[in-house]
Amino acid sequence: MDELINSLDRIISWMTINEPERAKIFNPGITRIQIDQMASAIPFYLPEEVYCLYQWHNGFDQGSLFQFDGFGGLDFFSLEEAIQEYNGLFMRLKREGLWGDKWLAIFDRDPITYFIVCGVDRFLSSPVYTFDHKEWGYCPFQQKYDNLTAMMQTFADCYEMNAFEWTDRGDFYKDDKIFEECYRNYNPVSSSMKSMAGWDDDIDDYQTNVHNLIAYLGSDLP
Repeated sequence: MDELINSLDRIISWMTINEPERAKIFNPGITRIQIDQMASAIPFYLPEEVYCLYQWHNGFDQGSLFQFDGFGGLDFFSLEEAIQEYNGLFMRLKREGLWGDKWLAIFDRDPITYFIVCGVDRFLSSPVYTFDHKEWGYCPFQQKYDNLTAMMQTFADCYEMNAFEWTDRGDFYKDDKIFEECYRNYNPVSSSMKSMAGWDDDIDDYQTNVHNLIAYLGSDLP
């Protein structure tokens, strides 16, 4: 957890100095006991990395103008909001066979949701996956980051190398070249994946592919 904590501290330090108004939208962190109490409303265990993340900061103040791109261009759900989304929108997708039982969304940038796969027992980490709500012709899923630590290491380097900036108009800007360099440094598995394992483009039936993917993503987790 030391690498994750260090990366999170680097991020908030950079934002406090360079984007102080955006740094203010982070909610205070919550305790492990509070996390356990909230997580009792969902039928799985959170990875230890998620405990670390929410003890650092519990998402964004949802009343802020900056919430939709305040964290590396992403919205950062509080744990309460993540659980509400799981029991709302994603429960409906689950009933339609389009969402896994143990998938929990943490970040969002319309139309892409970033989620992890949780477990039936306690465990350390999960890769970070994306789901593109507008991509229905091909696989809408991608393994984006090797885990939360790798994601935050990527973000911390990008902040410090000025790859993440906001224009005077408030628009988020990402230097793709610098981002790609940072991304490959910390995500050797995800950056080498050409397609989503568990998805077969030769299968025409979309729901069959999603069902196979859900089974695959849960196959090597506790």
